[in-house]
Amino acid sequence: MHDYDAVVIGAGLGGLTSAAILAARGMKVAVCENTGWVGGCCSSTEHEGYRFDTGASIVELAWIIDEFFGAVGKKTSDYIDMIPIDPIYGFVTEEGKRFTYPVDKDETRKVLEGFSREDAEAWDRFSRIGSDLLSEGFGPIMTSPFMTFKDAMKLAAAKPRMALYMRYMLMNFESTLCSFFKSDRVRASMSLQSYFVGLPPALCPGYIAFLAYSEHEGIFYPRGGMMEIPRAIAAVLEENGGEIMLNSRVRKVIMDGGRASGVELADGTQIRSRIVVSNVNARVLYLDMVGREYLPPWATKAIESYEVSIPAPMIMLGLDCRPDLDAHHTFCYTTLEEMNAIWFEDYYQRKLPERGFMLISWPGHADPSLAPDGHHCLNLVTFAPYDLADGNW
Repeated sequence: MHDYDAVVIGAGLGGLTSAAILAARGMKVAVCENTGWVGGCCSSTEHEGYRFDTGASIVELAWIIDEFFGAVGKKTSDYIDMIPIDPIYGFVTEEGKRFTYPVDKDETRKVLEGFSREDAEAWDRFSRIGSDLLSEGFGPIMTSPFMTFKDAMKLAAAKPRMALYMRYMLMNFESTLCSFFKSDRVRASMSLQSYFVGLPPALCPGYIAFLAYSEHEGIFYPRGGMMEIPRAIAAVLEENGGEIMLNSRVRKVIMDGGRASGVELADGTQIRSRIVVSNVNARVLYLDMVGREYLPPWATKAIESYEVSIPAPMIMLGLDCRPDLDAHHTFCYTTLEEMNAIWFEDYYQRKLPERGFMLISWPGHADPSLAPDGHHCLNLVTFAPYDLADGNW
């Protein structure tokens, strides 16, 4: 006897989205969330009238959210007020000089001309390839089955133009950027996306470099803070009869005959279901919740080798004045070489770097309602080891 058709572990965006789609298709669904809120790293917290984002800070490729709402018979605009962000970034160099990249590609080209005419011309080619990759590659690949070699061959046959860009799947991020741009300043201003996926330019896959173009297709901020996105998805889930159980930590996945058949919570409650969907990381799911006894030796060894991504410490500031900034996101950045050096010489050695990368997020640039009148929220974000070689947090 099943309590639900599907139980979802974790109320991050992936878990909520999966649950909402299943519920919209008529299934009885429950989501078990360890914390007291939804959204995972796409969430917000409030303190003395200030609302701070606790992870994600903008929306890129908003069409993915539109596709979700379309899949459940809804419209994004009925749930979320997306505010366009422009400029995309402000930059502060080591010398204290500033510049911004507007959303408009031609306006960004003018900024690049101030650094290098050759790089401004390269930007045209970079943009064309980036646009092609997004429309022909990223969308179809991310929304199509890709579980087997046969699936991959079907996608390749359907999108033969992607063969033109296979080289960027084999190159690293750094070499991809350097194949287009020659100015150290231009390269540095487009290098930060590698850190977004938790890798230095030397190790990050080459195709990730085109995120620097994707943002020119439009970036947005949900009015009220990033929490409004998971709240909207949770609303759709509940409108279709789904349930969200907060403060309900899953201790283990119940296995019957080698098949998942429900979950057991930390308090001993068992919930039976036909399907179990996981939104937690693979190490926790398979090694802790499922158990090594249900895994083949090769899978256990492979999962044990997984390394968690580097943490991103954040300082949240409530200001009683308008900050001296020009954009929603401002980067204090350095060169490609320095970004690699910080990674290998500091992060890998579990040291706190004394120089390098920092993101300053000022959501009040788009939405002043996040703080009391005349006040603003500011988030300072960088990367640092979880366990320090010397001392602790």
